[in-house]
Amino acid sequence: MEFYANLFTRQEVLDPGPVLEHVVERVTLDMNEELLKPFTAKEVRRAVFMMGANKAPGPDGLTAGFYQFHWELLGTSISVLQQQFWNS
Repeated sequence: MEFYANLFTRQEVLDPGPVLEHVVERVTLDMNEELLKPFTAKEVRRAVFMMGANKAPGPDGLTAGFYQFHWELLGTSISVLQQQFWNS
């Protein structure tokens, strides 16, 4: 019982420094700065229109096609909602 208790007990936080020294940096500071920029309304619209119109519906039961078709009416609200969600 002691063996399994030790096996499945959370370890103390270890210093990742020695391991991270051997990890090759893939994302440069410039790339990271670009990735951390807030999403724009234009990017939200582009993402919605890249989705297949008749693919699986979302949790609200509506497909991307619904939002694409009604973008003039819903686009601003969707963009604001997505920006608030992703940028916070």
